[in-house]
Amino acid sequence: MVTIYEDRLIADDLIFEMSRSLHEKEIAAMVMDTVFFNSTNKNVNQDIEDYVSRFEQTKLTPKEKTIFDNFKANYLRLRKTEKAFISNGFPSNELVLEDITNIRENLYELTKIQLVEGNRQMSISKEAIEAIDFYGKIEIYFLAFIAFLILILVLFKPKTDMEGL
Repeated sequence: MVTIYEDRLIADDLIFEMSRSLHEKEIAAMVMDTVFFNSTNKNVNQDIEDYVSRFEQTKLTPKEKTIFDNFKANYLRLRKTEKAFISNGFPSNELVLEDITNIRENLYELTKIQLVEGNRQMSISKEAIEAIDFYGKIEIYFLAFIAFLILILVLFKPKTDMEGL
């Protein structure tokens, strides 16, 4: 259950926060918001980098690691594209929007992995709980059987040879 919380729910929340930040960038790129790119974008980038750092600390499956590495590469490409976009005087937003679309796809795939892995972890937890319940029942039956044997031994009075004399 701890794994589900730490490695799935927290990761899913981080993906959601990265998506929100990415959405801010997308809106700014669509409307060619120069104020956003000249001021707010630095804070949004810092937020995304913080989320990336925290996401790296969760336990990643091999497939998840591959997609996350792809996400980081796409994010670095977006940063370069944004710098060129700003330094060239905001000529066209096509490349920025294309990079954002690629990153959005990475985040979508990571979200799907969270669902699959969370479900898998829940199944493992459910099986463990069922096994504990089964062994608990066996333990109760075993203790009842031992108590019954002790009761028989205490109440049973063996006949001795001396009683007949």
